[in-house]
Amino acid sequence: MLRRTLASTEGFEAQVGALRGQFTRSLAGETRVTLLEGAAGCGKSTALELLKEYAKESGAVVLWAHGALLDHPEPLDALRQFLDCPTLPGNTADRMRRALFHGTLLSTSRTGATAFRSPTPPPEPLRGARDFCAALLELVMSGPVLICIDDLQSIDSASLQYLLYAAAKLDSARLMIAFSRDLTCEPKDPTFDTRIMRLPNSSRLRMELLSVRDTARLLNSHAAAPWQIGSVRQWHELTGGNPLLLHALMDDSRAATKPMKEEQPVDVVIGDIFLQAVIDCIRRSGPTAALLAEGMATLGTASGTDRLAELLAMPEDRVTRGMRILREVGVARDAQLSHPRIRAAVLEHMGRETRQKRHRRAAALLHRSGAQSMLIARQLLDAGSADEWWAVPVLQSAAEQALAQDNARLAAAFLDLAYEACEEPGTRASNRLLASAVMWRLNPAASERMLEEPLAALHAGALPSSRIEGLVELLVSHGRLSEARDALRRRGPGDREGTLSPQYGSSLWLREPGETHEPTEAEPAALLPHIGLGFAPPAADDPGEARIDAAVHPLETYPLTDSTFDTIVNSLNLLIYADRLNLAEQRCDALMDEAERRRSPGWHAMFASKRAEIALRQGNLTDAEQYATLAQNAVPGWDGGVFTGGPLAFQIMAYTAMGRHEAAAQRLSRPVPEALFRSAYGLAYRRARGRHYLAVNRPNAALGEFLLAGQLAQRWGVDWPAPLPWRLDAAEAWLQLGERDRVEGLIEAQLRVGSPTTSRTRGTALLLRAACANPKSKDVLLHLTQAVREFQQCGDRLETARAQVSLAHAHRRQGHTDRARGLLASAARVARKCGADGLYVGIARALRDDREVNRDPVPDGAVVQLLSLQEARPSGFTVKLSRSESRVAALAVDGYSNREIAATLYITVSTVEQHLTKIYRKLGIRSRQELPTGLRSTVTEIA
Repeated sequence: MLRRTLASTEGFEAQVGALRGQFTRSLAGETRVTLLEGAAGCGKSTALELLKEYAKESGAVVLWAHGALLDHPEPLDALRQFLDCPTLPGNTADRMRRALFHGTLLSTSRTGATAFRSPTPPPEPLRGARDFCAALLELVMSGPVLICIDDLQSIDSASLQYLLYAAAKLDSARLMIAFSRDLTCEPKDPTFDTRIMRLPNSSRLRMELLSVRDTARLLNSHAAAPWQIGSVRQWHELTGGNPLLLHALMDDSRAATKPMKEEQPVDVVIGDIFLQAVIDCIRRSGPTAALLAEGMATLGTASGTDRLAELLAMPEDRVTRGMRILREVGVARDAQLSHPRIRAAVLEHMGRETRQKRHRRAAALLHRSGAQSMLIARQLLDAGSADEWWAVPVLQSAAEQALAQDNARLAAAFLDLAYEACEEPGTRASNRLLASAVMWRLNPAASERMLEEPLAALHAGALPSSRIEGLVELLVSHGRLSEARDALRRRGPGDREGTLSPQYGSSLWLREPGETHEPTEAEPAALLPHIGLGFAPPAADDPGEARIDAAVHPLETYPLTDSTFDTIVNSLNLLIYADRLNLAEQRCDALMDEAERRRSPGWHAMFASKRAEIALRQGNLTDAEQYATLAQNAVPGWDGGVFTGGPLAFQIMAYTAMGRHEAAAQRLSRPVPEALFRSAYGLAYRRARGRHYLAVNRPNAALGEFLLAGQLAQRWGVDWPAPLPWRLDAAEAWLQLGERDRVEGLIEAQLRVGSPTTSRTRGTALLLRAACANPKSKDVLLHLTQAVREFQQCGDRLETARAQVSLAHAHRRQGHTDRARGLLASAARVARKCGADGLYVGIARALRDDREVNRDPVPDGAVVQLLSLQEARPSGFTVKLSRSESRVAALAVDGYSNREIAATLYITVSTVEQHLTKIYRKLGIRSRQELPTGLRSTVTEIA
């Protein structure tokens, strides 16, 4: 294949033509000696192959010897290869064999170098050379002879001595001797070139690297369509015009891209074939070139003549010669290897100990020369050690530079190495703290795990006070509020004020649990920018517009960096909890794209979680579920951290609102770290679990979740209604339990804490008040009508639909059938678009069956059920249930699954299913969500 491709290039054709011309002249009885030179891989062997074929066609006897076949050549080993040539006559072969055997015996007492440098063979081996020359003369007398010696630099000295002797003696014969030699190799005898050029009728030919034009011709010989010049230049730059490398690169590229049509141009792909060809070319270029290639690979972009000379302890003139060799081979440009993959291949072929030792030496060299921290740190990282006294500060500085270049993984690797190099506990903890901050970009769970050592050092008094601020901010970002407050208290007297980042308010953290706290204007708008608990309501005389404008400003102007990340998330939270959802959606989408472009999966997970929350508050349940899943999958193996509680909570709430209660239960059964419930992320998770319990008629369990979440929010100072309306959630649970007297107090408390309230809070409060009011009261219509408006104002389509369903109930009770049917039709359309299948099916069934007014048409356990709760059936039923059916029904009302009911009552799951089927038929219902709450029983009664 290489032979066919080279035949299409002008330079190669010219040199092959020159070789044929030399052979033609030898046919006239003029001995020709030709030295063919070129870099490794330039086609010298191919040219000799073509010359051999041409000579055979002319009736010549061809003798061939390959220097590459001789690993450790003995004297005359190359000439012995002639004996295996099929065109050599038998009698001549026998005579040659005797001459070579005799020459070997006589030359064993002399070194190859001494024999090679003599102008004529020394007296002892002279007889062998004469015998060989005589055998060759006999062969020449019978016809033309071509002797090809490939890879001259590897041929033994005695064989070359015999050939030069024969060429000098047989100067007028039909004989051509063609040598090929890698120009990049160091000659064994510096006088060889002079001696061969002194021979009569000698010449030198040079095989050059391919030009861009020749590269294009070669590529076009394998493609039906011509290559674009830009693509050709890419191939030429990668291979340096070396035909062997170009052919290997074509093989790799064809194997990887597999074009649609045969002979179609392919994209450049560097693979194993190309890299192995590179290594072979470097190896064939001699020890100086090979050592210099290793030095270039070690130094990378920091390579230069002076540094290579110092690193390799090599004279600069030798370095210059080696660099020229590598450039002529096509694997280097200036003082660097031409591609990172070539550098990696050279490093891989170095021994591990040699490679690490060379990297350590390079790091010290670069440090002495005042190189950039990044260059030094990369050497330390490749060396796998940082033992020098200056190494840790260099690694820390390089980590900052890597972060500025959005290479968080490299920054984390630098800090990990610095951590391993430290022995003093305080210094190790400080380095681990820095690594935790960097790891937030990549994996929040890993970032959180890294905090354990700094916390231990803090408790032991080993953590420097200057690092406590950073520890506090990281603890807050992971929702570990109690530990953050404790860390603040451990600061020294001079560190207590003025050192914490402005977005964290120290006055809140330093008070005791249980102390009351009213937000002041001086405190920040968001204490917890990462977890969605960051909305502090504006002051009573502030309508909030100024704060909205202040939130938009960072989102529009601040670049996304480690130092601005908290502020940006904080501003995004402010828009979310002020229900500026369309604006928040636009900004969050842009931030997700930027985080992905910046190779920061931790940031991407955060913004995906925020996007899920936005979609949930808009009522777009399908989007909420998808973004929550995206956030959980953004960082593999991150589910061991507390941050997973955020997107997991949004996913559970989306499933619950969809009516997919089994999916929600499955996500709730997923193990979560115990630390989640000691963090602020656990508040959202508890609320999601409570909403699920409420939807499956387990109000007691739901109430416990809501009240505990509220207790923790108060203790931690984050009792803000927008992200966590736990009082309204608890009011709904009390209402489902039939405790209407408790509802109004919770509503008033929620509105008082959240003053001025958001339209979302007001809408939910109005729904609850309507549920508590007399069904025939005009207040019900007023409350529900206003609730619809409030939800429309905040942009929540799903809550708007649910409020419309409740308003339809009220209109039907007032006899406004047409109005009720129109509201239900509108709500059904919205529910379907939102992905709330349970709500949609219930509405559709109500419209289809035209049920009675006192029958709740919505088999969903959310806010829409509030109105039906006031019409729940009394404890005495006209329908008679058996004792077994009553037990199953009581547990089903409390939200037990079929398997849980079976385990509690010691019956099979099949028996549970049969009982439920009979219960549904007797009560005239279709699902467990329609089971009347009057069926609920205590555990003692069931037992």
